[in-house]
Amino acid sequence: MTYLRISRTSRVLVFLIFSLSLAGCGFRYQRTVAPVPQAPQVVEVFYATDRTSADPDRVGCKPGQAKLNAPLFGNERAESGRLSLGVYSIQIPALREMGELVRYVRRPICLKADSHPLYLKGPAPQPGDEFWQAIADRLARAQQKRILIFVHGYNYDFDEAVLWAAQFKQDLQFDGVEILYSWPSFRSHFRYIADRTNAEWSTPHLATFLEELADHFRGTEIQLFAHSMGGQALVAALHQIATESRKRPLPSFGQVVLAAPDIDSWILREQIAPVLPLARRITLYASRKDKALLASGRLHGYPRAGDAEHDLVLIPGIDTIDVTFVDRTRLGHNYYIENRAVLNDLFELLRNATPPGLRFGLEKVNVEGGILWQFRK
Repeated sequence: MTYLRISRTSRVLVFLIFSLSLAGCGFRYQRTVAPVPQAPQVVEVFYATDRTSADPDRVGCKPGQAKLNAPLFGNERAESGRLSLGVYSIQIPALREMGELVRYVRRPICLKADSHPLYLKGPAPQPGDEFWQAIADRLARAQQKRILIFVHGYNYDFDEAVLWAAQFKQDLQFDGVEILYSWPSFRSHFRYIADRTNAEWSTPHLATFLEELADHFRGTEIQLFAHSMGGQALVAALHQIATESRKRPLPSFGQVVLAAPDIDSWILREQIAPVLPLARRITLYASRKDKALLASGRLHGYPRAGDAEHDLVLIPGIDTIDVTFVDRTRLGHNYYIENRAVLNDLFELLRNATPPGLRFGLEKVNVEGGILWQFRK
């Protein structure tokens, strides 16, 4: 199914409405909790990013303030797509409940103390060999010998993306290594098109990183998770890996999850076939109430793969999960991190590799074109 063609003026109007009122996958639902000092939990997130890095030494601090000499990653592209690697510890508030979002504030450079209550010392850069060794050391201490790659969507600062990745890791009780892949998003309601272009620009860098990761940790299960526009970059990167000429064996990944993917559903169908052999299982979460993807579909002229209302994507080899009946979030787009039923389902999928027929709360529905899994009403 396609949308009706619309005029240039109407497209601009749709874009403005889309930007101002919906704000894409960067919309922050207001059910948040502020950081509190009572026994918070420190969550470790490794990172790889092709964003620009600013030098904090150029900033002067007021008397009585200390400077955190951690890099500040901006919203622009790094020269030549060079990846910055490192590890970042986030201090999650103790009173936060599962599915609640920690309030995002920009990380300051100058503080009255030697650390921040949320961001602690900030990101710690690591050269390549040190980065891979740090991951190996962390895996050796982990009960779950797994790596989870988290690719964020549109409209995110770097620090906010790390914060969301940390909350996701905590709610999944993921004891393995989590790595945020952060592409240059502008965190602006008005930069949707620029973000989409940057996600495309970042695709070969993500593909190279996934190949290097797989080479360094052969035999370790690597799981891939992408939200919204991040799904566009991830699918394109996997397609590049699967179709490029190569002498070495194809990498193998575990669970691949596309949550509310902001991808043209036709393009996904065309790209996904060679990708299927790379993954143990591919899962697509979609909703009929996803207002952000509805707006994106109208902007592009074709429905998105995560929009179950206008083009339900049913592909052999992919488990499509319809979250419509359980999601109560305002936009129906960030359910992967705000909805307990979805988080519990992801826990079973990513932690135990449980197939959908054995996961609590899902029922099998035979529909035209294939099989759909739905959360029960």
